[in-house]
Amino acid sequence: MYDGGSILNRFVELVGRIYCARWECTAEASIDKKAKDVKGLLAKAVAQAPVDAKTIVHIAFETLHGPEVEFKRDWKICELVDSYDYGQKDIGCVFCHAMQPAVLPDGYIEFAETTRFFDRSVKAQDILPGHQLLFAGEGAAIKFNETHWMQDAIKSLSEEH
Repeated sequence: MYDGGSILNRFVELVGRIYCARWECTAEASIDKKAKDVKGLLAKAVAQAPVDAKTIVHIAFETLHGPEVEFKRDWKICELVDSYDYGQKDIGCVFCHAMQPAVLPDGYIEFAETTRFFDRSVKAQDILPGHQLLFAGEGAAIKFNETHWMQDAIKSLSEEH
């Protein structure tokens, strides 16, 4: 407001200009930090696991950073989980659930999920049969072992041509 007043409870008849900006950080240090967030969660889960029983670990995180960042982060997470030192704990399987909620202009909520699983002494197929997704509602488009950011990138490329 030009006069410094409050904009609450006021009806606007005319808007002169609207600005929108999107900020994205694709720096290696930023991507490393995002991947290390998963490492911290994995470390906490392994620390909580009993020594005398098999444990299944589920880690969930949001993927709101765009395909360029998510491709790199996915690679780093896969490398991290595969090379992690689980010590004497019997971690049967690790699931990493990458989720992306979106509210569409028509009010519908779209929810994309990718699950990466790392079989150790238990097969993921035996725990979550079929597709390993936590949130596969009716009508869900499921593509096995393909990330939702890869699907978005392919869709974006096909729309350009």
